[in-house]
Parts: sequence; C-alpha cells; structure tokens
Amino acid sequence: MLGVSETDQVVALCAEDYPRHFVSGQHPKDCVVTKVLDTKPEFIFHHVRGKNNRLWFRAAWKLPSDEFTTMSFLLDTGAPKHLYLSEKCLQVLEKAGVVQVNEDFNIMFVVIFGRKCPVERTPSPHSQANIMGLKLLMLLGLQLSEEEPYFSFTKKFDFITAEALA
Repeated sequence: MLGVSETDQVVALCAEDYPRHFVSGQHPKDCVVTKVLDTKPEFIFHHVRGKNNRLWFRAAWKLPSDEFTTMSFLLDTGAPKHLYLSEKCLQVLEKAGVVQVNEDFNIMFVVIFGRKCPVERTPSPHSQANIMGLKLLMLLGLQLSEEEPYFSFTKKFDFITAEALA
C-alpha cells in the first residue's frame, strides 16, 4: 500500500507518517467508547518538510448501543481495499457488534452509511494504523483543495454510522 521503493521494497509507515501527538499509530483518545459524541470530524494534513505528506481523517463511529468511539484513518489512494482496521480498533468494533462476517466467503464487513463495506486487518507493515483505501474515499467523495483543511468529503456527516446518509 503506501508505495514501493526504487528497490521494490514495501514502504512501511514510520513515526514521521503519524501526527506528533499520536501514540503507537493512534490518537490517544481513539478506541475509547463513550456515551457522548465529543468530537467532530477532523481533517489533518500532516506535512514533514522534504519527507512526506499524509492525509489523516479522524471521526467518531456510532455503535449499535448508541455509544461512540473515535478512530483515526490514514487516507491511502494506493490501498486496493476499502477499509483496513488495526487490531485494537477491530476488537472495539467486533465487541460492539459492528463487524459482520459473510460465512460463505469468509469476508468481514461493516455497514457504513447504509452500504456494506469490506474490512481487512491492516497489513503487518502498517498494523497500528487504520486505513481508508481509494474505493471508500471515492464513495465518501474525497476532494482536495489548496486551502485549509486541504481536503474534505462531499458527503457531509458528523460521525460514521450504519444509517444511510440523507
């Protein structure tokens, strides 16, 4: 996902790919279940001069219990799948009953805005990050701009939910 080097080596995420306040690939308040929606969607343009640019999206996810958990996602247009979740975030969503499995094909999925979205475990070189791939980014309507916050989605929402967008 995130690219291949000149020597065809997989380029794994490193500390510089994450915003400074992230710990072990996550925002310190990620994967904490709360009864109150205490965050708005956050669009983070992470720039390390001369090294890289990364787009991060942070949002709450509404659970079936009407509780919320917050997650951060690296936006990766090179990722071949829709959504990749770290083990920590996957456990939170599985415990809440959000992750479903199609037993016939042994495929995990979640319902996002009324649509079934395939889920994979984040591959080991990037295992601490949650990643939104190009297919999900297209569904959300990723758009880039020259002005802050530098990117957004054409689909407007306050949190991720199984319910369809109006």
